[in-house]
Amino acid sequence: MKNQNNDNGDRESGNDSRNYKILILEDSEYDVEFITRKLKKAGLKFEYKDVDEAEEFEQAVKHWLPDLIISDHNISGKYSGKDALQFTKQHYPDIPFISVSGVISKKMEIELLANRADDVIQKDHLDRLPFAVKRVLRQRQDARELLNKTQRLVDLLLEKEVLVKEIHHRVKHNLALFSSFLELDKMIEDDPNVKSALDTNILRVKAIGIVHELVYDFEDYVKIPLARTITKVFELHVARENISIVGDPIVHEYTEGISNLIPLGLFINEILTQLSKLGVSQNLNIRLQFDQVDNHIKIHIISPVFTENSKAIFSQKEERIMVLKTLLEQFGGEINFYPEQSFTILSFK
Repeated sequence: MKNQNNDNGDRESGNDSRNYKILILEDSEYDVEFITRKLKKAGLKFEYKDVDEAEEFEQAVKHWLPDLIISDHNISGKYSGKDALQFTKQHYPDIPFISVSGVISKKMEIELLANRADDVIQKDHLDRLPFAVKRVLRQRQDARELLNKTQRLVDLLLEKEVLVKEIHHRVKHNLALFSSFLELDKMIEDDPNVKSALDTNILRVKAIGIVHELVYDFEDYVKIPLARTITKVFELHVARENISIVGDPIVHEYTEGISNLIPLGLFINEILTQLSKLGVSQNLNIRLQFDQVDNHIKIHIISPVFTENSKAIFSQKEERIMVLKTLLEQFGGEINFYPEQSFTILSFK
C-alpha cells in the first residue's frame, strides 16, 4: 500500500479547499499516477492510498474510511472491481464508488450502476473523472448535511414533544388544584346561588381537565380519542352504567385535536349542567353513536330525556344560551334535535 499526500494547493480560484481521502484500487502504477495527475490538475486537494489486493483494500476501507473509492474494474488476481463494489456498498454504503476500466461492456456498466456504483468511466475517457469525482463528493456532502439537518429536526421534535407533555402534565395538575380550591370555597359557602355557580365552574374545569389528561396519557395532542373524551364528559353528570356506545366500533376510534375537543367537551358539559339544574340528569340513559359523513363527524346522542330538555334549553332567549352558542362556534359545530326519534345530532368538521 502506498500513501501519498497532495500538497499542491488550489490550482484554480474557487476550488473546494477541503482535503479529501481517496482510496484507489488499481494494479497498474502508471494508471494510479495518471488518475492522481488528472485530479491534481483539476484543483482537487486530496491524499490517497493505492492498493491492489483484497485484504489491503478491505482493511483500508475499514480503518482509513476514505471519502471516495476509485477502483479498476479488471484487476489481476481473484479480486475484481465488482467484488470491491459489493464489499463497499454492503458495509460502507455512504462511501462513493467510481469504477474505471480499460474495456467494459454496456451490460457490465449497467450492472455496476445497478449495484450502486456512483459512476462508471472508461480509461480512455479519464477527462471525465475530475468532474465525476467532484460531483459524487458534493453529493455526499449534501447528503450528510441533509442527514444532519434531519437529525437536528428530529431532536427538536423530540424536545418539543417532551416540552408539550410536561406542559399538559402541569396544566392537568393545576386544573386539579384549581378545582380543589373551588371545592373548598363551596364547602364554606352558605349562599345556594354561589354554591351553584361554584358547582358550574368546578364541572367546567373538570371537563377541560379530561382533555388534558387524555393528551398526557396518549402523548398526542393532535389525535385524542373522541369517543373516550365525550364519554368521560358525560360521566361527570351521568352514572357510568347509564352510558353506552353503539354502532360501528371502528368509528369509535376516531380522534380529534385538542383545539376542537376542549370547546366540544365544554359544550356538552354546559348542556348537562343545565339539565342538572332542571333536575333531569339523574333520569338520563344515554346511548352514543359516532359516524362520519362527508368529512363531518356526527355524534348521535340517543335519549328522549336529553333531546326534549336540550331542545327546550336552546329555545330560551339568546342571552341565556350565549355560552352554548359561543362554544358551538369555536369548534364549528351544529346541533339538531329530533324529539320524535328521541335523538340529538351534534356535528362538526
